Amino acid sequence: LPSALAPQARADDLLGLGATLDQMNFESERALDALAFNAERNIRTLAATLQPLGLDLKTLAPEALGGPFVPLASNFDERLLRAERAIEAYDVLRGTARRLPLARPIRNVEVSSDFGPRLDPFLGTLAMHTGIDFKADYGTAIRAAGSGRVITASYQGGYGNMVEIEHPGGYFTRYAHMSRIMVSEGEEILAGEMVGRVGSTGRSTGPHLHYELRRGATPLDPSGFVIAGDRLAALLQR
Repeated sequence: LPSALAPQARADDLLGLGATLDQMNFESERALDALAFNAERNIRTLAATLQPLGLDLKTLAPEALGGPFVPLASNFDERLLRAERAIEAYDVLRGTARRLPLARPIRNVEVSSDFGPRLDPFLGTLAMHTGIDFKADYGTAIRAAGSGRVITASYQGGYGNMVEIEHPGGYFTRYAHMSRIMVSEGEEILAGEMVGRVGSTGRSTGPHLHYELRRGATPLDPSGFVIAGDRLAALLQR
């Protein structure tokens, strides 16, 4: 009697194994689709936030926004290829964004003076304010807004103790009036690393950070970059 039931038992086992493998394959395909979808969504979020700033993302991150066309996946191998390329492109774009000056040099403090024309605090006449001022206590840590190379770390006239960092894409950031400089010229620095501490050196009426963003020699309003950095903070910190 046991031998008569054996073939049927083996057939049931094979059917059950086949169903299990089909389920595993289905779940693997769904997981790859989810990975690809999340990476592609994050790419769209980064691109949509950065492009209004005038950034040439096709030059800064060509691997992320270009590359060969990948059709909608219909099997496991195509799904795997789509997920791999999407994740790779997202990593490239996110890495590029981390090097750009998007982070706040000082967090949780108010901007006390905006970019643009204002009354000069010393002369009382209209003058161009080429950056934004962050009101902060003396000695507050100042951090690099993006990764790059320190090209100036010294006393610079009206700027007082100043650090200037060169970033990808021809962007430069300046951090002025510091009480203490904590980096050296030629040093490679990562976004978020300390460059100095708040002070009131140079042409300053009290402790604060004068923060500038330039493209080449042209000063830009840093506010758009700061706002974009706030919106992307969760993505860039992962």
